[in-house]
Amino acid sequence: MSEYILTLPHSPDDTLVITDRPEVTATERFRALPEGMNGSHVTVVRAHTVRSGDVVVGYFSEGPGLRRMMHTEAAFAAAPSDFGYCPLECYECTDTVYHAYSSDRFIRLISAGGNVKSCDVVFRNEPVAIVPGDVAAQFPPLDSAPPLPALFTIVEQEWGPYEALPVSSTWGPFQNISVTRATAEQIASDLPNTYGGRYLRCEWLHDALLISSDPRLRTDPGRPGHLIRPDADGRYRIGGLWEWWPVE
Repeated sequence: MSEYILTLPHSPDDTLVITDRPEVTATERFRALPEGMNGSHVTVVRAHTVRSGDVVVGYFSEGPGLRRMMHTEAAFAAAPSDFGYCPLECYECTDTVYHAYSSDRFIRLISAGGNVKSCDVVFRNEPVAIVPGDVAAQFPPLDSAPPLPALFTIVEQEWGPYEALPVSSTWGPFQNISVTRATAEQIASDLPNTYGGRYLRCEWLHDALLISSDPRLRTDPGRPGHLIRPDADGRYRIGGLWEWWPVE
C-alpha cells in the first residue's frame, strides 16, 4: 500500500500519513474510490476550509506526532454547514449536544438525509483528507464505484459472515442471497454444523449444489431436495431453509 507524507501550515509537530484505500475484507469495510482515483490525489485541509463538492476520504488519528489516515467507510461529497439543530436528531449531533460541546467549535461536513444516515461533525480545525472538487471532477462519479458486498450470518451470527450482493429493502431473512462459488462452498461446509442446518446436508453435483434434509427425517422420500444451479453470472442464490442474519 502506497503512503504519502503531508503536513499542514502552522502544525510543525504533526506528520500526516495518507494511504491508499484498503482492500475490502470481512472486518475492513471501505468502499473503493472511483476508477483512477487514489491516494496521490488526496490533500489535507482543515475542516473549516473544506468546500462544497470536495470529496472527503478520511480523517486522522490523534496527534501530535505521526498521525495516520483513518478512511471513511465511503467517500462523500462535502456539503459544509455550521453546526446547529439537526432535524433528524442523528447520533453524531445528539452526542455532541449531550456532551455540552460549544457548537461554534464544530462544522458539519454533510447533513443527514436521503441515503446519509448521520451527519458528519468534526472540530473546525481538524485535518481532513480530501480530493479537491476540481480534481474529483476529472474522475467518474462516486456512485460508479462498486457497492460494498453485504455480509450475512446463519442464525444469530452463529456461522459466517458470508459476502453476498446487496439486497433490496424488501428482502426478508428466509429469502435468497447471491454468493460466489467459493462462498457457496463455505456455506455448504458450515451449514450442517449450525443449529439452523443441523438436519440438512449439502453435496455438489458438478456445478450444482444440492441441499437436502437428512433422509431419515424425510417425510417425502422421493423429494430430491433444493438444487441450486449457478446463474448467468456464475453466482448461487442460496436461502429459504434457514434464517439469514444481516451484519450491520
